[in-house]
Amino acid sequence: IIQADETPVRYLDVSNRRKSKQGYVWLYSSRDTAVYDFTSSRRRVGPNEMLSKFSGTLLVDQYAGYNDVCARDDVIRAGCMSHARRKFKECSSPNDLVLESLTYFRELYAVEKLAKTQADERHKIWLEHNPGASNEAIDENRRRCLRATRSTLRLTQSVGILARLKAFLDDHSTRVRPSSPFGKAIAYT
Repeated sequence: IIQADETPVRYLDVSNRRKSKQGYVWLYSSRDTAVYDFTSSRRRVGPNEMLSKFSGTLLVDQYAGYNDVCARDDVIRAGCMSHARRKFKECSSPNDLVLESLTYFRELYAVEKLAKTQADERHKIWLEHNPGASNEAIDENRRRCLRATRSTLRLTQSVGILARLKAFLDDHSTRVRPSSPFGKAIAYT
């Protein structure tokens, strides 16, 4: 799994040091590695080059610059739930459907919070049994506890929440205008 995102930055124009231009810093991160890449534009050439040999799951937003990479058979596009949630939050007139949609996201965030709490408890027990552990071992165990707890809770709880969210959105997608803010939020999700 690689997570990718880009952010705009200002940089000095080499040909005219009095002017600045907008460029982009791209982040490509996996469990233990983060790579930053600078491009002078937001064009898809950046991710196309950086991810040319990548295969697996790519966690990105819906920016079209990732479309070429995600169109390959060896890449699965995964979306970001916080971006999806934001689309519902941005609906200009929050009605009952918008508010109900947001309850699913609150449930998902509660699972993530529970995972953190349970992982901290598991890590605390491990620390009691390993008083002389090195800082590296302590950090690794903290990460291992969080990964294991998240994985378990996501499978046992989040999958069901996501299934209910999908059913809710599928049911309402035919009842709202696709061009409405709620329709766009459904399409994004």
